[in-house]
Amino acid sequence: MKNDSLINEIEILLETKINPSVAMHGGMIEFREWDENTGTLYLFLRGACSGCAMSSVTLKQGVEGMIKHYIPEIKKVEGIDDPDSDVNPYY
Repeated sequence: MKNDSLINEIEILLETKINPSVAMHGGMIEFREWDENTGTLYLFLRGACSGCAMSSVTLKQGVEGMIKHYIPEIKKVEGIDDPDSDVNPYY
């Protein structure tokens, strides 16, 4: 899978399957970076996801599992909190 099509597939998954769920809690997850050498996907946690105590659980048990299921090239998912977020986390 070429890099551009892989990134497009990631963005489609985020838009259609992941963000509708996290949006119910005031959050949003965006593509940040894909490291092809390590198989690591970096996602930007925005809104209530940024700084939320449950975001690591959501990221590892929900988001990572789903993305790895659909895109086997991804071996690991890491979250990056939004340093400019002024939204109070859900938890």
